[in-house]
Amino acid sequence: MYLYSLIFLFLASVNAYADPGACSGDCWTHDPGLYQRKSDGKYFRFATGGGIHIASADSLEGPWTDDGYVLPNGSSINLDGKNNLWAPDLHYRDETYFLYYAVSSLGSQNSAIGVATSKTMEAGSWTDHGSTGVESTSASPYNTIDANWIAVGDTQYLNFGSYWNNLYQVELASGLKVKSGATPHQIAYNASGIHRQEAAFMFERNNYFYLTFSGGVALGYNDTWPAPGEEYHISICRSTSATGGFVDKDGVSCLNSGGTLLLASHDYVYGPGGQGILNDKSKGLVLYYHYADTRIGKAVEDYQFGWNQLTWENDWPTARLRAGVPAASDDILQSPHAILQSNVPPTIRNLYALAINPEVISYLTRLVEPEWLLELWAFRLRVTTPDDTIAKEVEKLVSYNIWWTTWLKEFQNRDNCDALLAILLYILPNVRSIEWLWVEASTRYALKLVDKITLHQGQFKESGPLGKLEKVLLKGTGRTAGMIELKKILPLFHLPSLHGFSAQMVKDFNRLLSEMKGSSNVTHLELRQSTTLTGFELLIGLCSGLKSFKYYYEPGPFMFKKTATIIAHLETRKDTLETLCLDSDSYSMLQVLTDSTSGLDHCESFGN
Repeated sequence: MYLYSLIFLFLASVNAYADPGACSGDCWTHDPGLYQRKSDGKYFRFATGGGIHIASADSLEGPWTDDGYVLPNGSSINLDGKNNLWAPDLHYRDETYFLYYAVSSLGSQNSAIGVATSKTMEAGSWTDHGSTGVESTSASPYNTIDANWIAVGDTQYLNFGSYWNNLYQVELASGLKVKSGATPHQIAYNASGIHRQEAAFMFERNNYFYLTFSGGVALGYNDTWPAPGEEYHISICRSTSATGGFVDKDGVSCLNSGGTLLLASHDYVYGPGGQGILNDKSKGLVLYYHYADTRIGKAVEDYQFGWNQLTWENDWPTARLRAGVPAASDDILQSPHAILQSNVPPTIRNLYALAINPEVISYLTRLVEPEWLLELWAFRLRVTTPDDTIAKEVEKLVSYNIWWTTWLKEFQNRDNCDALLAILLYILPNVRSIEWLWVEASTRYALKLVDKITLHQGQFKESGPLGKLEKVLLKGTGRTAGMIELKKILPLFHLPSLHGFSAQMVKDFNRLLSEMKGSSNVTHLELRQSTTLTGFELLIGLCSGLKSFKYYYEPGPFMFKKTATIIAHLETRKDTLETLCLDSDSYSMLQVLTDSTSGLDHCESFGN
């Protein structure tokens, strides 16, 4: 138990970030600039890539459409890179939208910051005004790229800079030109290595000015991975002045390599950066950025648009998940559980649970926020009476008429895995997949919860327990008590989000199933080491859109006859079935489907 505690304490030190918000349509971006139109709330996203791209959407989530370029003919600034503009930054002033851009080339200090204006931000509406006068050469102490505008009263400033001594600021005379005689001054500097710090973005909140910036290796992930922690990431400092004095959360000056980490690589998100802050009309302050989605690709052309609503603590923002178990409503049958709303960690995707016997402690892996699990463990110890709101709700859903015990008593028993699994399924609405080791005698409360959820499906819907569950893997532990009774797991098939179901050691010979009502959205069905009288063919009938069926029989007295019946029943799915995987003996019976299986992907050796 001591080692177990040490493992969890170690995991609790890992930072956990929320996944990016939803995005549909054209989600590619690089060094994005984002603004919401004042007149109608429409979103416009600008990005670096052969010029400044424009994408638009009526919702931050999309669908986004690519509308063209800001300046399709490039800039009037006569420098290398004038047709490949970088790093857009947007603001609105005097009923006009201003967009700053950089003209430069990789590795060069021969750079300038230009500006274009528009009344609508639509493609074709932008007017180029050329250079702002903020320029640099190889003799300059800075590099004039990655512009960011901020105003303090009537005074306007432009932040800029990159690897050459990092971040600077200069006063503007207007949105179009630098103030005559103004000298840029340094506001942040990273003394380590080759001084990888760029992409300043400043904003104001509660009498503080916050300076965000990107650091680390920004590109080239498709060629080589930087050492862990050296890839792009987003940091932040703050000050009571917009012109200097920025420090991080530990009080370290941003002129002395300071910076509190705001967002870094996690899960499938790699190298987030090129960030900005949008004051969204409905969502409040939103952090936006680009990132490499490791599920898609690591090259720049694969970068994705990311965004997260910021949460605040002691006037410091965070994109991390919040730990702890929030309060719940009093009546689960009257109103949705409060814990199923915004405070639930949204990045928990895969739930692995053991329910073997009372001596085995359940274990959970691949939880993005293990410190939250520690809070749950503390919650388990805190629940000592039925007065706890969450406990009352779960008890109402999973109670059994057992005179000697209740779910609450079993939950307070540190070693009862089934009771713990029941509450986890209840309070984690974003779980996408479950791997469940099944024992009939020890699987009671979690199963009852699934049954109740499907019964009250109209109330819970997608925001409720198991509302996003896509895949289930059940594993029986033996050929008698350890086998999974088909009738008990049928409620899973009625979860609308479930598309993949895989199970080992399923049986239905102890209880005949006369019918299975309704239909299921399951499209991929796999049954290994399983045996049946009538249930499996009825299960095939339940899955009206079945695309993939994998079957490996369990030897028994009815095996050969029933396997033939199951295979014959697949003819009812000949219009949807794309993949059929069978063990060798079952495959030999496939002649009954000769006319129905042409074009199928066959897997003769499956299971052997």
